[in-house]
Amino acid sequence: MILKNRFFISCLLLLGFCLLASAEVSEEDATVVEQFVPESCKVDKIEKADLDGDSKSELAFTYIGEEKIIGIIEKIGLIILKWNGVKYMKQWEWEYESDILSEIKWLKVQDVTNDGKPEILLFWHEYAIHWPLAVFTWGGKTYKLLGANGAEEGFYSEVDMPDVAPGIVHVYRCSPLRGLTYPKTYKWDGSKFVLYGIRNGRTFVSMRAEFLKKTMQMKSLIGIFG
Repeated sequence: MILKNRFFISCLLLLGFCLLASAEVSEEDATVVEQFVPESCKVDKIEKADLDGDSKSELAFTYIGEEKIIGIIEKIGLIILKWNGVKYMKQWEWEYESDILSEIKWLKVQDVTNDGKPEILLFWHEYAIHWPLAVFTWGGKTYKLLGANGAEEGFYSEVDMPDVAPGIVHVYRCSPLRGLTYPKTYKWDGSKFVLYGIRNGRTFVSMRAEFLKKTMQMKSLIGIFG
């Protein structure tokens, strides 16, 4: 009986995690998004999910500016649209400009702070420099950026894709002296992401094991409910 109850509770927890996932974006949603794209920009990626905890799905989409030279774009941006009962209205916007912007790699909706609410993850490439990762969350009145050690800036992964799991952001950095790459991992402490492990050693080994465990749990969840 106890085992059955544990299994039932586990299923409910997994199902709850699945409900945080993005909803399917329809052609009608894509048409709505086009109405809010800034001039001289084009839609890049779209996600649909309840981002502010009101049980109604918002539309989050990224856009890119014009290409200045081959492989370099003018700017990128993120806009969130909220349903007011009649139509979608712009709820929030973030824009970023740089002379070395290359492309947006992905836009994801995922709970990375273990609070049961999804965050918005935006990952892009700045040519020949680094790969920034921005994590945005609903703060009650507006969206805010969750950065490393409480700073209002993103994480930087210089050579590879970042890894994310509940409570963990894992990025890669370069060593200019040895020409090697090494991982840096930040853990959510309840209010901010703090540096938890770097390079190797017992701290990093235990951290990496924890990250892999959570990643495998997520993959198993996808296998069960996907």
